[in-house]
Amino acid sequence: GLSQGSEVKYNGVSVGTVKSVSLNASNPQQVIILLNIEEGTPITTLTRATVMVQGLTGVGYVSLTGGSPNAPPLVAGPHQQLSLIHI
Repeated sequence: GLSQGSEVKYNGVSVGTVKSVSLNASNPQQVIILLNIEEGTPITTLTRATVMVQGLTGVGYVSLTGGSPNAPPLVAGPHQQLSLIHI
């Protein structure tokens, strides 16, 4: 499964790690995953995250994909400390 220290890949290239994994206290059906992503990684408003499993070992990682290079960069919204990528 996914845990602290799991890899984060952008289009298959390693760009960071999982900082933490927790349940959303106000909606336990949602999981909150904080990521440490290398500066310069082209995260945009169209970037999507998927939790993947690698090979037969079942090691989890976060896969970031997509969007147009012309899409605006992802920034934190009003009253948010962090930017949100939706799964």
